[in-house]
Amino acid sequence: MVYDVRHKIIPNPFVYTFIGLGFLKLAMFLYCKFSVFGGVTTFDVFDISAPLVLFIPFACLFLFSQGRWIGFGDAKLAFGMGLILGFVSGINAIVLAFWIGTVWSVYLIVKSKMNPQSGQVGLQTEVPFAPFLILATIIVFFTNIDVMSLNSFLFYFK
Repeated sequence: MVYDVRHKIIPNPFVYTFIGLGFLKLAMFLYCKFSVFGGVTTFDVFDISAPLVLFIPFACLFLFSQGRWIGFGDAKLAFGMGLILGFVSGINAIVLAFWIGTVWSVYLIVKSKMNPQSGQVGLQTEVPFAPFLILATIIVFFTNIDVMSLNSFLFYFK
């Protein structure tokens, strides 16, 4: 996380270890599903396909922008998030990461406007996305927060 903030790159050993742990979790999930419950349900297919579903949009952003908008490390990280969290929780984590990243970026812009000596921050400033993905993954993994329901809840009161 700190490495991405300083160097704007996510080291492959960290990402591949994360993905390896995700494959281990998926293997245990499938073993339990077949041995204990007798098979995979339709909903489980979404969890099994989650790594690709989360990876493809990030990979497309990387390819389309030629790495200017988002790095390929973020795409690999999203693949691991899909393995660890599954479909619904993975999407919740990505939405939460965008929310956290937005709040942090607005904070940096306001801070630079109020204190010009701290450095100029604007819309062209690069902000690493991996720390927000990692933080959101941790939050969703441990709290099982449902950001999409919270979003519906907030729009209900408008």
